Amino acid sequence: HIWADKYEQHRDEFAREDDFQDQRNDFGGLILLPRGTNQSFGATVYKNKVQYYLRENLLAASLHLQTYEQNPNFKNFMRRSGLPFRGHEQFKRSDLEKRHGLYRQICEQIWHPDRLG
Repeated sequence: HIWADKYEQHRDEFAREDDFQDQRNDFGGLILLPRGTNQSFGATVYKNKVQYYLRENLLAASLHLQTYEQNPNFKNFMRRSGLPFRGHEQFKRSDLEKRHGLYRQICEQIWHPDRLG
């Protein structure tokens, strides 16, 4: 999970804890990290852990603004694919929803019938 399981950190966006939990578990609120890395973050807030995502896979690193600096291969991939990657200085509800849209588009490209033959 990109968000820690701490409803109190998101009260400004969610009136009810179950709404927060539903959104937290949304596809856009997830990233794949090695077990030890993920466990080491514990309940760390996004702004304090996003810097460590730079050391991980490119999908995780794409959350950080620095990934878009001096990274010509990634920029070329973004241009060719048309995928709406973007870094997130903070990760609010609207950011999670945008990330969900990115994941959906990635899936559509990977499993597009024309690509699968």
